[in-house]
Amino acid sequence: MGLGLGQHTVATEGGTGTVTTSPVTTTTGSLVVLMMAVGPTRTYNEPTDSKGNIWTQISSELGGIEKTRMYYSVLTSAGSSHTFTASITTAGAVSLWMLEILGASGTALDQADRVQDATSPYESSGVGTTASDEFLVGFTSNEFGGTQSHTAGNGFTGLDEVTDGAIFWTGLSAYRIVSSAGTYSSSFTLGSAATSHVWIATFKAAPDVAEILMSASCV
Repeated sequence: MGLGLGQHTVATEGGTGTVTTSPVTTTTGSLVVLMMAVGPTRTYNEPTDSKGNIWTQISSELGGIEKTRMYYSVLTSAGSSHTFTASITTAGAVSLWMLEILGASGTALDQADRVQDATSPYESSGVGTTASDEFLVGFTSNEFGGTQSHTAGNGFTGLDEVTDGAIFWTGLSAYRIVSSAGTYSSSFTLGSAATSHVWIATFKAAPDVAEILMSASCV
């Protein structure tokens, strides 16, 4: 099975410090990426999900007027009514984006980068992928207090958006599937100028069954 986009959603909470996505139906063996934004004085708890999967943090937390993080998990347990939760140790606004990758390798994470950018277009550094087939996840969240709009660039397709910066942390998740190794960056433009956190993470495709059998026969 080739790389593909599975479930994706966003959930926001304006004050309790805990947010949970609506339930979705996920696929066992797929890979889920969580992207989170909270306030500057808040401390993250590890994310959880209703199926008890293990989460790995991508890079380190990016701070500033807001703090963003990214995690991933290869789903050993999946199925219907699957929810994902982000929380902080004290009450405050939390925004949580979820994206499922189909056809990724169990050791899929290849490259990652995150920057704070104050100039449009808001862009991550370029990362050099090491495999021909990869799924790229882009994410931006903004230090902005009003209504915001986001557009993904550099060949990425925007997915789930939060626009109300008066109550929530605004932002957009995005993805791109590529079929050749190269240098890639995520890029976003905004409706209003704002300092933005910009992330990119790349994930390798699972080996084709025919390729595995061929490799085994050559040993």
